[in-house]
Formats: sequence, structure tokens, C-alpha cells
Amino acid sequence: MQHAAAGKVLLIATVASFAYISLWLLVKPFIDSDQPILALLPDTRHLYLPLSALLLATLGSILAYVGWLIILEPTPVVSKED
Repeated sequence: MQHAAAGKVLLIATVASFAYISLWLLVKPFIDSDQPILALLPDTRHLYLPLSALLLATLGSILAYVGWLIILEPTPVVSKED
């Protein structure tokens, strides 16, 4: 039952993050600069930097794992038969 509760929490956090980022990117350009909601939406570069770092970390860890598997894989011995 603990896994189901953790899954629900992760699902809620993911949906909330997606909604906030969508609001940040898609709606912010159309909001007038004197509206108080802009205080909740900082500059867009603060969104791109952490997401880019997360993407690079994910791709780097995948490539490191694949490289680790390649290094650990024993080299097959091919015998030449004439």
C-alpha cells in the first residue's frame, strides 16, 4: 500500500509541476506587466537552466551506464578457421 501512496504523491507532483511550467511558458507572455500574478512567475531563464541541467544529468547518466555495460562486457574471442 505504501507504493500506491507514493505513486499518487508523485503523480500529483508531476501534474502540478507540468501545469505550473505550462502556465509559466504559455500564459506569461500574454499577461500585462502590471498584474500581480507575475510575481509568481519569475524570468523564463530561471526555468530553462534547471531543466537543461536535469536533461544533461539524465543523458549523462544513461550514457555512463551504457559505457559501463560496454566496459564490463567480455570481449568475444573469434577464431579464424582456414
